[in-house]
Amino acid sequence: MSIAMAVHVLAAVIWVGGMFFAHFMVRPASLELEIPLRVGLWSRILGRFFPWVWGCVIALLISGYWMIFVELGGFADTSVHIHIMHGLGWLMILLFLFAFFAPFQSLKKMVRELLFPEAGLEINRIRLIVTINLFLGLTVSAIAASGRYWVW
Repeated sequence: MSIAMAVHVLAAVIWVGGMFFAHFMVRPASLELEIPLRVGLWSRILGRFFPWVWGCVIALLISGYWMIFVELGGFADTSVHIHIMHGLGWLMILLFLFAFFAPFQSLKKMVRELLFPEAGLEINRIRLIVTINLFLGLTVSAIAASGRYWVW
């Protein structure tokens, strides 16, 4: 259980922390750049970040289901906060998959074709998804930290 929990927490910290850093540090700093530079920067940042997110998603799913089914005996024996985290986690994964397979693939194509204003629109789509996922990830983190203390 301790190894699965450590993997689970580290994967969540990497994913949510990366979104927080991108949204609140990189994004404001990048707004000072001309659009071709900004688009190129974001294309490279996301190209490096998204493989990490893929790894985090896989680690979260394996470690989460390991803890639920092997350690805790299945969903029937878990508290409500586990069910909430499970649902929100899948919502985050689905949003990430959409971001990766739709606007990010389009962004890469537009950067290759030097269509920078259009690429900027895709970056905005990704930013919106990341903003939603960041809120969800912080919510899940708060639930993870406090859920065992909930009284029903």
